[in-house]
Amino acid sequence: MQRLIDEDEERQIKERGRAAVQSAIVFELHPETLRLFGIAAFWAMSIFAVTMTKLFVSADIANSPLVGMFGYNNICVYWDYSPSRELTAMFYPLVEVPLIAYIVLQCLQVVRDHRRDIVPTWFLRFVYVITPIQLLLMLWFRMIFVVDAFVDVKGHTAGFLGLQVAMCLIALQNLLYQKLHGYALPFPSWVWDAYMGLLVVVTATKMTHTLLLFFAEGGSFIDVTTAGGAKLAKMIDVAWMLLAAVVPIGLAELQRRSEPGLTFRIA
Repeated sequence: MQRLIDEDEERQIKERGRAAVQSAIVFELHPETLRLFGIAAFWAMSIFAVTMTKLFVSADIANSPLVGMFGYNNICVYWDYSPSRELTAMFYPLVEVPLIAYIVLQCLQVVRDHRRDIVPTWFLRFVYVITPIQLLLMLWFRMIFVVDAFVDVKGHTAGFLGLQVAMCLIALQNLLYQKLHGYALPFPSWVWDAYMGLLVVVTATKMTHTLLLFFAEGGSFIDVTTAGGAKLAKMIDVAWMLLAAVVPIGLAELQRRSEPGLTFRIA
């Protein structure tokens, strides 16, 4: 009698298990899809900010605090003036949320691959260290909307400096991940190495120049008070934008097509 009861209970458990599997929500999501969405949203946000500034801002942005400090205006000037600043800040979550999710999913991707013995332990530990750094620096970028450039241009710029570090860490993680997997590339592997090296050099140059302007008595090695110096500083800024926010579009699409995504099951 007890055996019949046990068999009946076992059968019910199996039936419930099958029902749970059949009713589970299963979907696949690739981290690089989120990165592509985040980058696209950033450029859409930039276009939105430019439009809002041209429509609703009457101030002379040619004499902005950025020009006073750096010798030129960059894209940030278009969300430095009200009401463009407030409106662009409302748009910004469309950039922030996908990129934060991307960083988290990248970490989960590495954890999965480590369990499958695809990536070594040292890389997993490396990702565990840099992931919280990436998250914090990416989240702190929102301070560009909080700290008014007219009140504290250094504090206003600090979030952007953190973003530069985060973008370098993301690029380095992607490079190492690709090398460990050995996925076929449509170009020689040294091209990606050269890109990484160029991004680091340009970022280091840009950050050093900015920090010297902020804190060194003699200023930076680039004299932004001259037309030539201001032009050179702007060229470095544009080069960084291309390396950090344009080139990654192609790399993200390449990784999206060559790397397996993550499968989620919600029972």
